Amino acid sequence: MEGNPRYYRTPSWDHTVCTPWSIDDIEALPKVDVVYAYGALDSSLVRAIAADARGLVFAGTGNGNIAKHMVGPLREATRRGMHVVRASRTGSGIVVRNGAQPDDDYDWIVVDDQPPQKARILLMLAMLSHPDDCRALQAAFYRF
Repeated sequence: MEGNPRYYRTPSWDHTVCTPWSIDDIEALPKVDVVYAYGALDSSLVRAIAADARGLVFAGTGNGNIAKHMVGPLREATRRGMHVVRASRTGSGIVVRNGAQPDDDYDWIVVDDQPPQKARILLMLAMLSHPDDCRALQAAFYRF
C-alpha cells in the first residue's frame, strides 16, 4: 500500500473524464463574464456585457440575491439570448432555484454550490453541448 494513492471520499458529482467535453475537441468557448454585485452597481454594466457575451454569472449576495434595479436589465439580457446564472459571492453555501428570485419565470440558471469562477467555466462548457437549452444548462449545474 505504501506509495499507492488511497481515496477516502469518492466525488459524488461527475467530473473530468466523466464529462462529455474533451480539450482535444474544443476549438473555442462561448464568451461568459462574471459580475460581482455591490451596493452601487450600475445596471449599464449588465447591458454592456449582454451586447457582447453569451452568458453572465451574476454573483449576488447570500442566496445569489439580486437587487431590484438589476432584475430588469438581467431579464432583458435573457430575452435577447444571454444565459444568466445566479451565484453567490459569499464563498460558501448553495443558491436555491426559485429561492431569492423566480428563476423558472425568468429562465435563469442557478449554480447550486459552484463558486462564480467555476460556474463561468462550467457554463462555457455546457453551452458547447446545449447552447440554447436553459433546462439542459441547469441540469449541468446539478450534475457537474
